[in-house]
Amino acid sequence: MKADELLILHTFIAPVAYGEMGLASSTTKISRGQKDEITQNFKMLKKVVPELSEVKHSTLTKLSLLTDALISLSLTSTIDLVIMGTRGATGIDEIIFGTNTYTAIKESGLPIIAVPEKITYNRINQIALASDLKEVS
Repeated sequence: MKADELLILHTFIAPVAYGEMGLASSTTKISRGQKDEITQNFKMLKKVVPELSEVKHSTLTKLSLLTDALISLSLTSTIDLVIMGTRGATGIDEIIFGTNTYTAIKESGLPIIAVPEKITYNRINQIALASDLKEVS
């Protein structure tokens, strides 16, 4: 990743059923499909936020847990900020798995802006910083 570049990261884990079909070819197909979907979604997003047309960006799909991928990337690249969507797991899902956003915030050590799934885009006028007041600079 280059300086001043947006990296669009998608992580995934292979379902157990894929193991029987050959993990390498299955994950390659999943990764290719995800990259195509990311490209299409980014094109649609540029219609809503035209300023994104001027932003250099790249995509990365990775067979990995989200937090592991973020930590790995932070060791090899300069990551200034992570912006991620959140659906907000509830019920048994939250108890068993937690949420990707919560885990990423807690374990990655990276600054993260969490964006709720059904939010409507408006220009940002203010940002609040939530902190435990430890190691804030």
